[in-house]
Amino acid sequence: MAESPSGRMGMGAVPYAGGTAFRVWAPNALGVAVTGDFTSWSVAGTPLASEPGGTGMWSADVPGALTGQAYQILVSAGGGTPEAT
Repeated sequence: MAESPSGRMGMGAVPYAGGTAFRVWAPNALGVAVTGDFTSWSVAGTPLASEPGGTGMWSADVPGALTGQAYQILVSAGGGTPEAT
C-alpha cells in the first residue's frame, strides 16, 4: 500500500509537474493500485493509499506518470485478486 494518500485535489488522473496523482472511489476494496506505461504494466502496479475518514477514496502521487500515458486501476476484492477497471 502507498505510504500516504495524495494531498492534491481532484478525481481520476490529475497531472502535476513530473507526475500524476490518481484518486478513485472504491468503498469495498481491500486494496487499489495503478499500472500503466509508467510501470511497464507491472501486475502489482503502484499502490494507492486509503484516505482517512472511511470515505472509500484511495489515492497516491505517482512520479513519472505523465500526461498521455495509458493506465489501468487495479482493485483487490474479497479474494485478493486484482481486477482491472
